[in-house]
Amino acid sequence: EVVKLAAQLCGAPISVINLIDADRQWFKAEVGLGTRQTPLATSLCSHAILEQDFLEVPDTLEDSRMSDNPLCAGDSGVRFYAGALLRSDEGLEITLTSDQKNALDVGVPVSYRGVQVGHVASVGLASDASTVQARAYIEPEFRSLVRSNTRFWSNVGINADFSVRGFSLKTDSLQSLAIGSIRFATPDQPGRRARTGDRFECASTHEEAWLAWRPQIAVGIEMLPSGADRPEPLRSVIRWSQKRLGFTRQYQRQGWLVLLDNQQLIGLRKFLNPDDAALANTTVLEMAGLEFPFDASRARTGPTIGLYQFDPQLDADLKRWPVSKIREPVSPEDCLVVTDAQSPAIPVAANHVSQDENPSQWRIDASISLGTWLDGAVVLSRVDGSIIGFLFFEKGQAMIAAAELPDSDQ
Repeated sequence: EVVKLAAQLCGAPISVINLIDADRQWFKAEVGLGTRQTPLATSLCSHAILEQDFLEVPDTLEDSRMSDNPLCAGDSGVRFYAGALLRSDEGLEITLTSDQKNALDVGVPVSYRGVQVGHVASVGLASDASTVQARAYIEPEFRSLVRSNTRFWSNVGINADFSVRGFSLKTDSLQSLAIGSIRFATPDQPGRRARTGDRFECASTHEEAWLAWRPQIAVGIEMLPSGADRPEPLRSVIRWSQKRLGFTRQYQRQGWLVLLDNQQLIGLRKFLNPDDAALANTTVLEMAGLEFPFDASRARTGPTIGLYQFDPQLDADLKRWPVSKIREPVSPEDCLVVTDAQSPAIPVAANHVSQDENPSQWRIDASISLGTWLDGAVVLSRVDGSIIGFLFFEKGQAMIAAAELPDSDQ
């Protein structure tokens, strides 16, 4: 019914909904064509998927992409063509542009660190023939790897190395040796996530600096289980006065705290408790644009984690995290380091975490770059989306404190 309606609206004898693979297209529905699949080499639709959304060609014989296509030849050939791209919400479709074709070819793998994460769906000349354009598809579980500052390049399949030790060849795989591949790298500070339709230049070769990039980017269909939410920690300051060398001085610590649905704050103990030497009635907590006096009777603190019963009424729009979604982990697991909603979550794989001498603390491998501004950030399980700990630093070493809820008498 859809293709019939499209044919009627356009006044055209032929209308199709088709699916395009590496070397062919087949028709999910069609009227006026009389076949279920055709080679991709003669496909008019292979040009449409190179466009952002829609392609209209009033006269195919006057269009350089279609004028020599056998489907358009002769008096009975196709004269008018219009095609609209139907996109999946899951995978990522981007356009690669290059001065030369190089390794750009239909079916060529797109790889990240030598692992195939997608493929080239179609290749053709731009409408003015000034560049080669290719439509690349990235699998859903890997789309987070492509960012606004990602760099793509053609890998022709073989890197030859001549030295006094002899001659060696380097290649990603037997497949790339035969047909080449498209590779990409993303900087250590990733830009915004790429969106379907974004365009990237595909260089003829890579720069050495690109190969040194080591960003931590979570991959998977979702960074968290389906339907799982993420907390929105609040930037907080605890400030107090104390005497030192006969002078009264102000001290403060900044970190991250989470507001719970029982109107308590949870976070590292040091952000919910001043030093023991703090002068009476000088400690204040500041967060969410409010400043209020600290009341020690409202605090419950364990060895590392603290709770504070919050009295003032906070903005109703502030997200409150359910207490039921906090648990103590048994062993290291894949997790995310989370701060405010504007900052991307930082993935930490379980194999980069090891148990400390203290069983309620884990050490994070030094290869994971984490700035001290993250002190107190929430550590979220990728298994079930629960808060399982809080990030802290000990002599420059990034650590995770397990989310042990303090007892009421502590």
